[in-house]
Amino acid sequence: MESSFLNKLTEIVHNNLSNDRFGVTELVKEMGMSRSLIYRHLKKLTNKSISQFLRNTRLEKAMEMLLNTDEPASEIAFRVGFSSPAYFNHCFHEHYGFPPGEVRKRALHLNGTETTTSIPEPKAEQSSLSETTYGKWKRNKKKLSGYIFAFVVLLSFVSFLVYLVYFVALNNKWAKAEKSIIVLPFKNLSDDPVNEYFADGIREDILNNLYWITSLRIVSNTTAENFREYKLTAHEIAHQINVNYVLEGSVRRYSNNVRINIQLIDAKSDEHLWSDSFDRDLSDIIHVQNEIACRLPINLKRFFLTMKSGR
Repeated sequence: MESSFLNKLTEIVHNNLSNDRFGVTELVKEMGMSRSLIYRHLKKLTNKSISQFLRNTRLEKAMEMLLNTDEPASEIAFRVGFSSPAYFNHCFHEHYGFPPGEVRKRALHLNGTETTTSIPEPKAEQSSLSETTYGKWKRNKKKLSGYIFAFVVLLSFVSFLVYLVYFVALNNKWAKAEKSIIVLPFKNLSDDPVNEYFADGIREDILNNLYWITSLRIVSNTTAENFREYKLTAHEIAHQINVNYVLEGSVRRYSNNVRINIQLIDAKSDEHLWSDSFDRDLSDIIHVQNEIACRLPINLKRFFLTMKSGR
């Protein structure tokens, strides 16, 4: 029963692997079960949420493709449903502990005579220092004298109070930052550096149209430019400037065509919430920029309204 449940979930994800818009809602519909029921089963069997299972299944398929094909990691990212190679690299590194570009090199070392180090499994969630310390105290509690036990109880109580104050302060901070967003400089994934200007033009047009959403606080372009060569996660960036959402994008130009990918990230959970992609002919470059810049705010406003009504 348990294995058939996981196998069915995995099969559905594999059948929709390249669809970057296939998310939790679509997975729940195809399973024909309620979201809460699927969540409870997954949490019990894998200790993962539905979105984590979906993302990890895509990443494990990507690992298989990297080991068995010669395709570049950026193409495999699209094939397993990641519209942004940069976001794919981040998730892959977080899951396996090394970037996708090192997979084949590690596999060559494994098959050669240089080393016997194998490619590591996905990183296991490690327990915190407090949990480890608590476990040691629990195992040795019979050996503790009364005054040490009293000290531990007191220390735990103080730690709880500190955590409670921090938790409330952090929640207040995020509440104040609700419906605030930073639009990061778009990545130029083309070989020609001239296309950087095209990517910046699209981003500036998007910013100009987003300003019309009065309920949305938008970080200034000057501040966003500081993260052009960023190596921080969306959560780390948002924590520095106190926003709840991060909008990032990439532009891949080839011949007279262009693919533009845009994704919205929940900065608090670092979860990929929404994305859109555009494949256009550049015969009228101004029209392409205007179309994308006008369409995105409408979709973004609809997304925020949907989130509000769903909460």
